[in-house]
Order: sequence, then structure tokens, then C-alpha cells
Amino acid sequence: MFAGITQLRVLGISAMVTGVTTLTEIESTAMSLPDQQRAVLASHLLESLPAVLHEDDGGIAEALRRDAELHEDPYQGMTMAEFKQSLGR
Repeated sequence: MFAGITQLRVLGISAMVTGVTTLTEIESTAMSLPDQQRAVLASHLLESLPAVLHEDDGGIAEALRRDAELHEDPYQGMTMAEFKQSLGR
């Protein structure tokens, strides 16, 4: 929650926020923005987050783990035809 009186400025839109503003209220206000402004806001919010899904090795460890699993038990894998069929193609 955000307490007090605050000048909220998002993408050139100014609003006075008084009292207690909850995340739900902020989300509701953001959802009322036009698509373009919501997209820019979402981009700014995502850029402000740490790279939580970043892997130091670029995914090499995961690829090696999966390769070892398939080498150990080839029946875990699927052919390209089986893959396409699972996608409905």
C-alpha cells in the first residue's frame, strides 16, 4: 500500500492519489489506459525488474541435462512427426 498524498505521473497522465492506494487500485487505473500506453507502461515495468530468468551459461547446463536424459532413455524423446502431431499439424 502507498499512503499519503502523492502526485502520480505515468506516461504524461497526472493524477492526485490521496489516502491509501492499493495495488488493485493502481492496476485498475493502469487497465483503463489505452492499449499503447499500457504497452509502454508494461515495457517500463518489465525493464525495471532484475533478470530472474537469466542463466549464466545461456542454457547450456539445461541442454546438457536434457541430452543426458535422452541418452539414458531414448524413449523419452519424440520424432519430428510425433511433435507435429502433438501440435495438431
